[in-house]
Amino acid sequence: METTRILDEIIDELGAYACLASHATYRIAFAEGDRYESDEATEGEDDNGEEFDIGEAGYEDWPEMYYRISSILNDGPNHNPNYRYLSLSRRHMPSDVTSDGRLLYSAEKGLFLDHGRILDTPRTDL
Repeated sequence: METTRILDEIIDELGAYACLASHATYRIAFAEGDRYESDEATEGEDDNGEEFDIGEAGYEDWPEMYYRISSILNDGPNHNPNYRYLSLSRRHMPSDVTSDGRLLYSAEKGLFLDHGRILDTPRTDL
């Protein structure tokens, strides 16, 4: 459960950044090698409604980010060609997210956001 909380906090922080930087450009990379550029980010949520009904024991929802693909730099398995958006959540995390050349999140290095503001070093409180 600790990993789930950390992933949810990372998504929340990406959402906070998107609110503060409404005209940002993003680059999103995945471990499989695919990379995308986005000029729009929107917060949302996902749930396990396909497995549980709302109110049923075990049902939960969590934060999710949607990034509109403005350019495919290297297409791959993380992009469904039927959709213009990438969705990131605890179930689908990239290896890196940058904004205008600044690292926001790296699976290897950590999260560089605090209340949506970019830090020079990764957070150690997660």
